[in-house]
Amino acid sequence: MHTISESEARALLSNHSVCSDPELPGWIQQKDQPSCSILECGLTSLEGVGRGLYLQLQFYQGPVTKLRGYKFTVFHLTPSGPQRVYQLEVKQHSRLIKDKHAFSHEHIGRLRQLGSSTWSRWSFDEVMAHFCKQTNVTFNSHVPDPEHFELKP
Repeated sequence: MHTISESEARALLSNHSVCSDPELPGWIQQKDQPSCSILECGLTSLEGVGRGLYLQLQFYQGPVTKLRGYKFTVFHLTPSGPQRVYQLEVKQHSRLIKDKHAFSHEHIGRLRQLGSSTWSRWSFDEVMAHFCKQTNVTFNSHVPDPEHFELKP
């Protein structure tokens, strides 16, 4: 995955982005990885103009380990492929963590910052709120909790 510099990432995130898809496709369970669900959406400016950015929200829960986590990413689309602009990874462990990369963290371009220990107790809504604040993204429609099953009319 290509990653841009921190300054480039901050510049791209400084302008407000909107996920205005009136009917988000919802969480799609991955066939090759049934414990992972993904939601993707393009981003526009406040005026509705495409910004060349899209987001990918991932939720996973290990069937055996019960490790739960969220990986929310903003990508910039370029001719050479997508570049990671921002990524929030929140891991919810029930055991002692020895590997530093297994801690919750966020990437702003190439900059990697460890998250607070409280992140492991965040609800879906708290993860979404932090992601939206850090990326300057607003959703025009409700993003459902991936663990909440809702019948469609």
